[in-house]
Amino acid sequence: MGQIKIIGAGLAGSEAAWQCARRGLDVELFEMRPMRSTPAHQTGNFAELVCSNSLKSDSENTAPWLLKEEMRRSGSLLMQIARECAVPAGHALAVDRISFAGRVTEAISREPRITVRREEVARVDEHQGVTIIATGPLTSDGLAKEISRLSARGPCHQDVSSVIDGSPQGLKPALILMSLAARLKVVPFQNSVVERLFQQAPWEL
Repeated sequence: MGQIKIIGAGLAGSEAAWQCARRGLDVELFEMRPMRSTPAHQTGNFAELVCSNSLKSDSENTAPWLLKEEMRRSGSLLMQIARECAVPAGHALAVDRISFAGRVTEAISREPRITVRREEVARVDEHQGVTIIATGPLTSDGLAKEISRLSARGPCHQDVSSVIDGSPQGLKPALILMSLAARLKVVPFQNSVVERLFQQAPWEL
């Protein structure tokens, strides 16, 4: 199986890279920071929270709790580190954002199956393998134009909650646009686009 390319090392991109590596896949993870920053980011660390440090409610039987619990059961790196970096926040799960981002960066950088590329990506080859675009609302202008071009041509599966064709032909090649964001916009990981990619066998990247 070929190498997965992931553009953006925020929450979604970092988790996607980790889950791919756990399944024995080699990953190229592209992050333009600190070579090129954004108006909101302060560091070059992965999974940097630029707005709230809250990952929403941690009360049982609420939707945010359920999503975090399903991620935890799926072996989520971010959920593990979030628990270890938690700070008091009432019924919410909030983290020390500096410690959280630093530990995510360290874990991703140590993973031998993940190759980190500190460079901006403005062009995607949609005809070769699987590319996950996880750059969120702070996407660079160049990549934003490329996403517009690709979205008009497909196949393009936008956001983790998208429904995709179950056939191998619908997955090769695939372009996936993921958004997790600081408020944990995510669906159960075992039903996500990334997980479905691994369930569609046999197929080749």
